[in-house]
Amino acid sequence: EDEEQELGKYRLIGPITGPEGLRYLALATSVEMEKHASNLAAIEQLGEDFGRLSLDTDDRRRFIAPLLGTGWGGLDAVDVYEAMERGFLATADPQAVLTIHIIDQEAFQAVNQFIRDRLFAPKPPVRSSYSPDTSSGEDQLEIMHEVQSFANLIGSQDLQPPLSVG
Repeated sequence: EDEEQELGKYRLIGPITGPEGLRYLALATSVEMEKHASNLAAIEQLGEDFGRLSLDTDDRRRFIAPLLGTGWGGLDAVDVYEAMERGFLATADPQAVLTIHIIDQEAFQAVNQFIRDRLFAPKPPVRSSYSPDTSSGEDQLEIMHEVQSFANLIGSQDLQPPLSVG
């Protein structure tokens, strides 16, 4: 089948018996051959489509893909990584995993540095907060009678100190 496939689309082949439990093969189009060009929207769409595949059946939870569109497509490696990741995470089953293989050493270094910068970026300090109790709203614990009894006891003018409530 030598029919031309639209940019950002894929053809699924399988089930097959492949290495490391590979069951399906997706032939994706990430570059317009005549123009030697690609675009990030097409890459993100492929990520979304791969993510949706993870929802179809339990044997589609692990995805392995090359860094699409960075060779002949001329796209920046970090931009492609982000687009594939964003698309995949937007639609994939939470248990699904996307592994992106990067052959080009320079592209690998750029993506690796991007991931390190994102993981180890300084985080703003977490500040503690509190939410004071209020006397308004529904008595969801159904203890209003006990609360009123303690309030009456504590506020009583007839008691002689000390008073211990525990």
